Amino acid sequence: MDSSSQCPPFEYSSKYYHVSENGGGCVRQTSFFQGKPLLNQGVGYSIILGFGAFFALFTSFLVWLEKRYVGSRHTSDWFNTAGRNVKTGLIASVIVSQWTWAATILQSSNVAWEYGVSGPFWYASGATIQVMLFGIMAIEIKRKAPYAHTVCEIVKARYVTLFTYQSSVTIVPDLEQL
Repeated sequence: MDSSSQCPPFEYSSKYYHVSENGGGCVRQTSFFQGKPLLNQGVGYSIILGFGAFFALFTSFLVWLEKRYVGSRHTSDWFNTAGRNVKTGLIASVIVSQWTWAATILQSSNVAWEYGVSGPFWYASGATIQVMLFGIMAIEIKRKAPYAHTVCEIVKARYVTLFTYQSSVTIVPDLEQL
């Protein structure tokens, strides 16, 4: 038997291949577990819920330890802003990772194929304008509303009189109907 007619072509992979029923060639098995579930559904749910409960309790325990021995108090404000302790490098990496997704990488490869080495450079340079404008806008928002966490707080800081007037016009007539 020569090596070209062997099924599979390598001896070490023979447990994953078999000769097709019509004798046409090698066929790889469709499932590693031969189509049988390794665990039943109840065990799977138990594992998922068990790990979830364990990590929830473990995290709660760590927060309790930190509150008791370190004296830190975490509020929803602290959670939403990460304690206002996020450095510039992390912010930049988050922006780039959200900006660079699969379609961007594929399109830059297509542009490289079509236009050469300068293609991806010019493709990316067009999108850096949004990142730069976002940075400038973030700096200005921090100057005008240093303690704002949400878009509503930013609008309130910018249009405080209009915002207060609009709130009173909207709420007061509803209270009069009561």
